[in-house]
Amino acid sequence: MQIIRNFLLFLVLISATSWAQTKKEKKEMKAQEEAKQFEVIKQLIDSGAYEFYADWANSFQGRRINLVTNPNHLKMNQKEASIYLPYFGVAHNSSPAYSNMGAMEFEGTVENYKVKINEKKKQTTVSFRCKAKREVIDFTLTVFPDGNSRLNANSSVRTGMNYDGRTTAPELTP
Repeated sequence: MQIIRNFLLFLVLISATSWAQTKKEKKEMKAQEEAKQFEVIKQLIDSGAYEFYADWANSFQGRRINLVTNPNHLKMNQKEASIYLPYFGVAHNSSPAYSNMGAMEFEGTVENYKVKINEKKKQTTVSFRCKAKREVIDFTLTVFPDGNSRLNANSSVRTGMNYDGRTTAPELTP
């Protein structure tokens, strides 16, 4: 009986040791995979051609709106942007010209385009300014290693919005 108990204790100790090594190996593998994904994202942003599609819009009033079925995009190609983002905030200007602004829209060349790479947090941040017809919008796009992203949009005439979504390589259209 004593032999069986010692044998079982021995098996438990060995399995616990092997489990700890497996956990450590899994952590190392996860870190390596994250580093690879981070390199891919850095190359994508460095290429200057990428797209952001929002799944969620977050107003500064605390509303969170699902955008999966709503058309939206931020397409960047060498500092040329095409932007259409639904807007759910409040305009600061009471002029009738601003009363029907339902989306943040822009087509053209962006200004103050900057890319910051945070190696420690494994984040890439792109910031730029768009001078649209009736407003100036400052955008900050933070891209995480897995492609998940957060886009902050701050307008000169309306409250800001945040958008959560994904940044990808441009889709090839025939």
